[in-house]
Amino acid sequence: MRVARHGRPLAWWALVGLLGAYAAMTLGAPEDPEARLALSALYSALLAGALVLCVGRARADRREAGAWAGLGGAVLLWLAGDAAFALGFAGAGFPNRGDALWLAGYPAAAAGLALLVRARARTPLGALPWLDAALAGTAASAVVAAVAVEPGDGPLEVAATLAYPLGDVALVALAAATWLALGRRARALVLAAGALALYGAADVARLLAAGELGRAPIEVMWPIGAILVGAAAACPAQRVRARREGRRRATVVAATLAATAALMLLAVDRHAGALPAIAVDLALLALVLLLARLGLALRENTALLARSREEALTDALTGLGNRRALMAALDDAMAVAHAGRPQMLAVFDLDGFKAYNDVFGHSAGDVLIEHLGTRLAAAVAPAGRAFRMGGDEFCVLAPDHAAPDALAGAAAALSEEGEGFKVDASVGVVSLPHDAQDAESALQLADRRMYRAKEARPGSAARQSGDVLLRALAERQPLLYEHVEAVAAMARSVAAAMGLDADGREAVARAAALHDVGKVAIPDAILSTTGPLEDDELAFMRRHTVIGQSIIEAAPALKHVAALVRASHERWDGAGYPDGLAGEEIPLGARIVAVCDAYSAMMQPRPYGEVREEAEALVELRRCAGTQFDPDVVKTFCRLRAQARRRRQVLMSLT
Repeated sequence: MRVARHGRPLAWWALVGLLGAYAAMTLGAPEDPEARLALSALYSALLAGALVLCVGRARADRREAGAWAGLGGAVLLWLAGDAAFALGFAGAGFPNRGDALWLAGYPAAAAGLALLVRARARTPLGALPWLDAALAGTAASAVVAAVAVEPGDGPLEVAATLAYPLGDVALVALAAATWLALGRRARALVLAAGALALYGAADVARLLAAGELGRAPIEVMWPIGAILVGAAAACPAQRVRARREGRRRATVVAATLAATAALMLLAVDRHAGALPAIAVDLALLALVLLLARLGLALRENTALLARSREEALTDALTGLGNRRALMAALDDAMAVAHAGRPQMLAVFDLDGFKAYNDVFGHSAGDVLIEHLGTRLAAAVAPAGRAFRMGGDEFCVLAPDHAAPDALAGAAAALSEEGEGFKVDASVGVVSLPHDAQDAESALQLADRRMYRAKEARPGSAARQSGDVLLRALAERQPLLYEHVEAVAAMARSVAAAMGLDADGREAVARAAALHDVGKVAIPDAILSTTGPLEDDELAFMRRHTVIGQSIIEAAPALKHVAALVRASHERWDGAGYPDGLAGEEIPLGARIVAVCDAYSAMMQPRPYGEVREEAEALVELRRCAGTQFDPDVVKTFCRLRAQARRRRQVLMSLT
């Protein structure tokens, strides 16, 4: 096709000019044979132009050749029908050869539109629009049969009488379904559908006009339809996605109107009994088609529901189960675990992925996540299942007997290294039902253990921040550094004996190691004083827990430790500092640190205290239990020291 500089085929602009001339003659020319002949010639030229554009597009675009051949074939058949009537070849009576040509254009047009929809729509419309078109056409034919069919009409005449409304209504229904389902973005489809709708509407309007054809505006509708077919052929190819909501709306409206018309006809026949048999049969056929479309709609809705459920449980990027799927699977795993078959839950969080995203961009990060997710699913199958909870966090659920292989495979699958990057994963593992009794608590515990492992890594923010603070403390007060290291080791043991979970034990140990970090802000003269402190010096010294909290909170990864440090010098009886908390108002971790700190202070040389024997220190702790210290913590601490003493004695006896 020859194309103008602005992109439209020249034949299309010629059609626009012919349409203007046709409209002017139709609305202003007198009713005489010469004017009617000129109008017929112009109309034929318009159809011929549309045919040329369709043929040109079919030759230029092999992928859509069938669609444009169908639409062009419909235009050719309508042009041939008009020529047959104009040249007297149509024959006499009704139906005749011209009717046969016109009617043959309907299936050709419908086939062309269907093929064009198939080529342009990214998601198919499905069978419902076509079934609804047949339903609408059948119901319309039933109405026409009830009004227009005479008792003496022969079968061929009846068929021809009903074929026109059937074809017209079917074309309008298909056009409406295409418009509602695909929207304005599918320009070629909308133009082609609009052309067919105009042809159908013009036929209906002509039937209702009852002979007022001469200068009626409806005569312009047919050439406009030809122009729209040409415009559709001139549009560039553009694929669009079908809108489910629009498709459902179109099908429901068509089915409702058709069913209403069929039921009304059957009601009239039931009470009056005067309708032709063909009208009743067509109304019954419309109801049969309605039942078929209801069954088809039910099947589509069932498939849509199943697909929606699958999408709701699937991570879109990796194809793994999402958090919702994990919780459902975890509930099932808990039931299996309580039945005597232990299960394992592992939560993985990628290390180094944020740096990868920062360097290579989020698109590359998505590709890496998809790649790692695919590898993870393969690594834990068939015994286990993999899930993606979002971001860079994954989960694995597997039977306990398969846990070692699943963990090893998952760790390998979630590790990747390349030029300028390294990604691996921290993991938190929970045994079911030993570590947790329900799905939510199991996931929370695994998550906490994973973050504890992440923070314990040499490069983690919490580890780095804590090491920096401890190094500053060691440079300032070497003896104080030795003290807090000893307190941290004892505090971790006491926390474990009192039933704290892994992340709780780690938080207590971290608080014990950092509980005196605020003393870096205390003058050396006060720290090295051997006698009683003055009131102002004592007040200054008691600020060290608040200062420590402020220092620690500056590191976000240690924020959960800061509150324990602040409360580490509170007393059970409420006489401590800085807030005067009492009893269980004091966090348990801080109560543990207080006992371990006091014991270590009594056992190590310090400027303001004498070194005591272990037995004396334990007696002092018991004496202060219930006033300065939590009695339960003191009891647990003393029990652990006794166990340690017995172990030492056993070892000495062996040597």
